[in-house]
Amino acid sequence: MNFIEVVKDKIKKKGLKNNYIAKKMGINNVSFSDRLTGKVNFKTDEVFKLAKILNINLNKFKAEA
Repeated sequence: MNFIEVVKDKIKKKGLKNNYIAKKMGINNVSFSDRLTGKVNFKTDEVFKLAKILNINLNKFKAEA
């Protein structure tokens, strides 16, 4: 699973709404939806915020050297 798939899965499993996550991140709902669809990439600080909000371990996305 890639990062966006994990985010979508966590949101669904926790029963959260996209607008709740967007508000916690400090962005509008449309911007968050665009990032979830892949139209716009998540910024680095947004990735860290999402990981904290949804309790995602980012180490599993590290590239193997």
